Amino acid sequence: MNGAPPGRLILLTAAVTPVHAFTGVLKDPTVRLKQYHTALGFWADIANRIDADVLVVETTGASSLTLLSPLSQTQRRKVAVFGHSPSMPATRKGIGAIEANAIDEVMLSLNGRRLVTKITGRLVVRNATDLVTSYDGGAFVARRTLDRKYVDSRLFQVPSELWTARLQGLGQDVD
Repeated sequence: MNGAPPGRLILLTAAVTPVHAFTGVLKDPTVRLKQYHTALGFWADIANRIDADVLVVETTGASSLTLLSPLSQTQRRKVAVFGHSPSMPATRKGIGAIEANAIDEVMLSLNGRRLVTKITGRLVVRNATDLVTSYDGGAFVARRTLDRKYVDSRLFQVPSELWTARLQGLGQDVD
């Protein structure tokens, strides 16, 4: 491994049209898409400022054109869309398993050292630049609940190599 820092990747997970078993509060695909558009513009601007790339992994079949259409040309240059088709076992388990499997597929496709900041795709984070640039890699960084029983998966950072070596396959354990 060379001494160069890994390239930064902002990975946004997206489910424009969630599966029927989805138990989340917001199920309306039109409202969800509008929130994705807002967040995508925000994260593309952050990526331009910090020299990162944005990759959206969409798990419900929404096209890249649907997701990227409201972005400016400058924003679009920083954003790519990766379509993930969930397996039936993951679909039966729910959105957590679908998302974990989608992240596995993305991490395996990176073919190189990347420092990945994973964010739930509809979120806009006030101190985003600080969060994305404050960490240089080497460990999994996430926030845990106060009782230490769960990790908040809405935002975490992990080197892609660490994910593929140690965290791949989490979808089997997510319910």
